[in-house]
Amino acid sequence: MVEAWGTGRKDYSTNVEMSVVPVARSYQINATAHKTFTLGPGEEKEIEIPMEFAEDAKCHFIFHINVTVDANVLIGVEIWSGGLCFITEQGYQEVNINIPQGLGLSEVTLKVKNYSDITVNGAYSHNGVQGTEKIMPTPVLR
Repeated sequence: MVEAWGTGRKDYSTNVEMSVVPVARSYQINATAHKTFTLGPGEEKEIEIPMEFAEDAKCHFIFHINVTVDANVLIGVEIWSGGLCFITEQGYQEVNINIPQGLGLSEVTLKVKNYSDITVNGAYSHNGVQGTEKIMPTPVLR
């Protein structure tokens, strides 16, 4: 006879558990957003990103963000929601942000800065899945 030890189940049954990390699956509703903008030399803009929601959906779980301009210049990108900054990146002509576990937001504001001395046209886009939770904005206590 082998002595039982540890915390395993004596009946060898399995337990089904849910993951707390959102996972994009093909049967979920896509969450996409797109916005174009123009930046003058040295200009910084705050741009509200329009987001569409399916019935009962209240947030986008964003897995990929892309900000690009039409010239090889340095741009700064910040992603804000509910008065909180979530991402700060810089790049030449393009900033690609991958978020492996997803970022759930109900509103998105892009702050973008053109560090060059020429005018550029740009575009923002994100992709993910829609969720039913209203996640942002959270009230800012002062």
